[in-house]
Amino acid sequence: MSNNADHPMTPPPTEGASPSNLKQKRPQEEPKKNSTSGTKKKKARVSKIQQPKKQKRPSDWHLRKVEVPDGAKETKLALELHIRVLWRLSNQNAIPPKVTNDVKAPFARTVAILGLEHWAPDILSTDPDSSYNLLHEHIALTTFEQVSGAFAYSHMGINLSFIHDFSLLRKFYRSFVYAYIYVYMDHTDIICLEYHWHAPCVLMTPPLPLLQIVEFLLADTLHVDRCRVLAGSYRLPDSLRR
Repeated sequence: MSNNADHPMTPPPTEGASPSNLKQKRPQEEPKKNSTSGTKKKKARVSKIQQPKKQKRPSDWHLRKVEVPDGAKETKLALELHIRVLWRLSNQNAIPPKVTNDVKAPFARTVAILGLEHWAPDILSTDPDSSYNLLHEHIALTTFEQVSGAFAYSHMGINLSFIHDFSLLRKFYRSFVYAYIYVYMDHTDIICLEYHWHAPCVLMTPPLPLLQIVEFLLADTLHVDRCRVLAGSYRLPDSLRR
């Protein structure tokens, strides 16, 4: 009896009272919660990816005046002028022709400047990021950079520090091509009387292939004077430089 009194019996553990048991149960429940939440996240990601991309409208490409950096307005106008030259537009009111499948056919055969008979971005497709339109954008911006670097548009007072800012030039380009010009192609009854200028006859009669126009525009030490003559054929009124 004394031995039993000195060493009392330990009561059997009650169910659920032991902390060790609780610790063992918790890890078993937590993975289920994590796996469930992970499944929900995966489903959410899949549904997000499957949503169709919203097509941009011409107004989405429009660049407001407040978005043009100080001192970059002349560069913007010079780029717009450069684009009109590539388009071979004879005057301010001229509207670019619509792009047909026949025009796109050479591009499908070879992705190079030699595969384009004329510089003709597909504006009405409202897809500037298509391979066809990206090539035209690249041609316009690279030739503008080279021609401007040879001071071809110096008479317009452009700031040469902007001609290497590809991000800014792309905004100018898409605003002019896919917002401004798009309206004229989609509404041919609109008449613009803001200003007038005339293209050199060498670009219009007869129409030259794109390669020859680019060769004419590309500025190097031997063609600086030719580029200045070309740019000098376009005279903008002072009202446009406000």
